[in-house]
Amino acid sequence: MDPLAALPTLQNVDGAQQRERAIRMMRDNFALWAQDPATLQERVNRECGLFPEGQLYPYFLTAIAFTHLAASEPDNRPANLKLAAQYLKLGIPVAGKIVNARNDDLLNLKDYDRQATTLSTVSIALGLYLRAGGKDPQLSRYHQHINQLLADALQRADGAPIHSYPNYSWNYDTVASLYGLRLAPELTPDISVDSLWKKHELWIAKYAFDEATQLPRSVAGFGYSEVPQPPRGCDVLMRVMMLGYLDPAASKSLFRNIRPVLERESGAFYGFDEYPPDIHGPEDNDSGPIVMDMGLSATGLAIGAALATDNDAIADRLCQQFAFREPLLMMTQYLDLGNIPGAWFWKGVKINPRYFTGFLFGDAVMFFTVTWAPVGEPG
Repeated sequence: MDPLAALPTLQNVDGAQQRERAIRMMRDNFALWAQDPATLQERVNRECGLFPEGQLYPYFLTAIAFTHLAASEPDNRPANLKLAAQYLKLGIPVAGKIVNARNDDLLNLKDYDRQATTLSTVSIALGLYLRAGGKDPQLSRYHQHINQLLADALQRADGAPIHSYPNYSWNYDTVASLYGLRLAPELTPDISVDSLWKKHELWIAKYAFDEATQLPRSVAGFGYSEVPQPPRGCDVLMRVMMLGYLDPAASKSLFRNIRPVLERESGAFYGFDEYPPDIHGPEDNDSGPIVMDMGLSATGLAIGAALATDNDAIADRLCQQFAFREPLLMMTQYLDLGNIPGAWFWKGVKINPRYFTGFLFGDAVMFFTVTWAPVGEPG
C-alpha cells in the first residue's frame, strides 16, 4: 500500500489557518526554550551540526521571526521584541566563535575577514530589530561595528562580490550584506547602498547571470571553479525576500522569473525545485532532500518569497500542505528512513514531533519564512 494514500485531501484546507497554526506552535516553542538558554544552546549544538549555518540560524533567524511578529502584531510588540533581543544576545557570542574573533567577541574584529555569511546574518537580524522598535545599547554597539565592517568590504569591492567564508563563497551573501546596510543606513551615512547595489546588479548581469533561466547563478567570480554554478532555489528565494528592501521591483521580477523555472507540482504536493530543469545537481546540506523534483529548502523559503512579493495565494497553497504534518510525522515512526529519498538527511536530523518540521533547524528556518512581514517600509 502506498503510504501517501493516507494523506488528507487539501480541497477544503485553509492555507492561511495552517500558516497561523504553524506560527503559533513555533512561537510558543521558541518562547519556552528561551527561558532555559543553557539547554537551548546544548540542543542547538547537538542537533544542528549537519547544516552549514547550523550554529547560526537557530538564533538569528529566530530573532528575525520575532521581529516579523513584532511588526505584524502591534499588541504583542514588547513581548516579541524581548524574545528577539534574547535570541540576538544568545547568538552574538556564537557568531564571534564562528568567525574566530578574539575572545569570541565580534567587537574585536578589525575587518570582515571574508565572513559575510555570518556578519550579514547578524546585521540583518539587528537591523530588523531596530526597525521594529527595539532599543538596546549593547546590541547597538554590535550593530554599528558589524555594519561598518561590511560597508568597508562592500566599498572596497565596488560592486564585485565579497566572500561568504574564507575558503568558499556564494554570491548571495553580497546581496545579504547590502540588505543589512539598507536596514540601518544611518549607521554608515557615507555609503550609498543604492549605488553599490546598482554596481552589483551590473556585475551579476556580466558574470553571474544564467541567460537560459533568467536567474542569477549561485557561485561565480571567486575562482573556485572554471564554470559558474547554476542558479539554486534556496539562494534565489532568499534573495527575493531581501530584495524587497533593496529593490522591490527587482524582487518581484526575480520571483516572476523563478516560477516557470522552479515551480513544481506532483500529485498532492506543490513546491519549488532546487535546480532548473535538465540540471541534475546533488542534494546537499543547503538544498535538503529533493523529492519529486521539489527541494525541501526551496519549498519552505518560497513561502516567505511569496509573502514578500504579495503572492499570498501561492503562500497559502504552500501552507495548505501543513495539513500533511501529522500523518507524515507518524509515517516516520515505521518507515525505514534509510530506504527513502533523502535518506542521508533523515538519518542525520533524527525526526522529533516536538518540532513543527520534525527538527530544530527546520523550525528556525520555517519560523523565519512563515512569519515574513514588512518591518518598516521596504525599499
